[in-house]
Parts: sequence; C-alpha cells; structure tokens
Amino acid sequence: MTKIVATLGPKSRSVEVISECLKSGMSVARFDFWCGDAKYHQETLEELKIAIKTTKKLCATLQSILFVIVGFSNGLCLFHFLAD
Repeated sequence: MTKIVATLGPKSRSVEVISECLKSGMSVARFDFWCGDAKYHQETLEELKIAIKTTKKLCATLQSILFVIVGFSNGLCLFHFLAD
C-alpha cells in the first residue's frame, strides 16, 4: 500500500482539496506548526475531519516534525528527522 504524506497549508486546507488528496492516496496529513496559529490549525483539522467522513478514507496526522527524505529501500521511503 502506498503511503503519501502531505503537508496541509493555505492552498491545501479546504474540504474539496483535502478530499481529492485522500482519493489520490494521501494517508498522512502533516500540520506545520511553524506557521499559523492555533485557530488556523483547528480550522484545518475540522476540514480534514469532514473530508475523511465524506470520502470514507483513513488518514493519520503528523504534527510539526521536520524531516528530509534520504532515500528509498525495498519500496520504503527513508527519512532523517530534524530537531524542531
């Protein structure tokens, strides 16, 4: 199963866009707490919840973790996590 991690931001936080991402295979939604305030992220989370309910797709969340893709091995993506 392909795993797609997508960062939700200003252009990708509406129900319509998140729904399309879920239908296209997004399985993890990343919230970048380096920008925006608590209200902004709560609104994005509510939009994500609606999109999950309407598409009937599962999606995990990831919060403010900085990482760099360092390679691939046996079909898996290898990450290097950076300190916040």
